Amino acid sequence: MGKVSKTFALFVTLTIAISCLTLLIGQPANAQSIPKPSIPQFTVKLIDTSYDVPPTTTINPYTGETITKEGGHVESRTIEIRIRNEPFTQLEVQAGTANWTVNYLYQIQWKGHFEDQWHTMFLTDELLGRDSGSETVFALGGTYSTAEGLTIQRQGMYAAFLSTIPPNSQIDFQVKAMIGYVHRVIEGGMAPWIFTGEESEWSNIQTLTIPTSSSSVTPAPSSTDSLPNMGPTSPPNLNSDLITNLALVVVAILGISVISLLLFRRHRAKINSKATSP
Repeated sequence: MGKVSKTFALFVTLTIAISCLTLLIGQPANAQSIPKPSIPQFTVKLIDTSYDVPPTTTINPYTGETITKEGGHVESRTIEIRIRNEPFTQLEVQAGTANWTVNYLYQIQWKGHFEDQWHTMFLTDELLGRDSGSETVFALGGTYSTAEGLTIQRQGMYAAFLSTIPPNSQIDFQVKAMIGYVHRVIEGGMAPWIFTGEESEWSNIQTLTIPTSSSSVTPAPSSTDSLPNMGPTSPPNLNSDLITNLALVVVAILGISVISLLLFRRHRAKINSKATSP
């Protein structure tokens, strides 16, 4: 009888422990397990990306006439933003009955140095994705003249607020990191894009000056150029919730084991008491 009771108690303990582990490990993480990203570190530079256009010669297919188009020098500049990437491992979360892949994204905002209103660079469904290396590079290119300044070449809606920036202008930039996923939500017959996840605070402001000449413009970088050492970066703790949950499971297993052992000893004591009674 005592052996059967002990076996039953151990069976109950193992069943409860396995159920707890299945619930915690076998299911995708919920939205609360998305880590909060660190405030990004970044640099912004004005790069001289001027280039020469060689002359070209074509033949008129109807007359055979040789047509020569003169080449020339094109003055161009690029606003280059380099963001230091912190370590990140892609994960999935469950929201209701849907599973979502969580990505690391960036939003950039800018304004004239002397204005109050910030302008976001990207729409919600066009957020800047994290590059695979140690940094993410975003560039806005355009033509340049000492008279008019920098004229940004529009490349989609993210440059909607940027046009011609005159010489001696100052532009402020900030960067925000975002870990989560973008999806549509139906609201009042509309289906706007919504970001769900965690966001960092906005970074410190970096100010860029558009000079009147090329003497203070940084040359185009080589492929080996990268962000300077800006100190250690702490990775988001992707496994903190899992470790906490596993610790709770261990504590629960130990508690159940102790309770089962006490109940078994109490049951055994009752059996022994009845056996020794006259």
